[in-house]
Amino acid sequence: MWDRKEQIEKELFLRLRDLFHLKADLVFYDITRIYFERREPKGKLRRHGHQRDGKPRNVQVLLGAVLVGGFPIASHIFEGNRSEKKTVEEVVADIRDRFGLEQIVFVADKGMVSLKNRKFLEAIEGYHYILGHPGRRDNQAKEWLAAVTENWIECPRGTRVQEVRSSVEGLRALVVESDERKTFEQAMRERSMARAEVHLQKVSEAVAKGRLKKPEKIGARAARALQKDKGYRYFSYQVPARGSVSLLL
Repeated sequence: MWDRKEQIEKELFLRLRDLFHLKADLVFYDITRIYFERREPKGKLRRHGHQRDGKPRNVQVLLGAVLVGGFPIASHIFEGNRSEKKTVEEVVADIRDRFGLEQIVFVADKGMVSLKNRKFLEAIEGYHYILGHPGRRDNQAKEWLAAVTENWIECPRGTRVQEVRSSVEGLRALVVESDERKTFEQAMRERSMARAEVHLQKVSEAVAKGRLKKPEKIGARAARALQKDKGYRYFSYQVPARGSVSLLL
């Protein structure tokens, strides 16, 4: 069955197109990571890579999906240590060659953003793109966010959007604000803060009980605690003297 996968996907797409008059103008592409619990050796695709599930010892693969009109039309499996950005050219080539899609808007999240990918998509006649952009620790994003005004365009489901001036020729920058996303991120932030506070409290308890005394060891333990659940975003610490530690919110 696997050796006929590509032909099966193509035939299903052609049938969907005819049955539902599917108009392939917007193509969505996303990727997820699947890890293996068993301690299997590395294989052709199984690799150690960036782990979002906090299990770096497990090998993984990348699973990519292409959707048109809400229907999945193609799937791709990549090596577990490959960067998401480095899958775009291969997927776009497949979209063009296997499905014959020559006039589309390619939509993907911030994991696919790179100057190389933008130039690649811009060079294809008939292709346009909408890419998410990192909002944190990015100078270009800071510039766009600083240009935001109160002139939002209201969209359905508590979403607002506005276009801001882009310093990149030919690139349009749209800032989107979503109530649903803000609620989700606030909940994630509060959960991360609560977990990070527990990790740091354990450091404080170890110091108070005399199990940690040397400043360098206290600092190293606190630094490791802040790495968990990205606690460094919310807390910092000071080691003012031997056998003491101060946690700062």
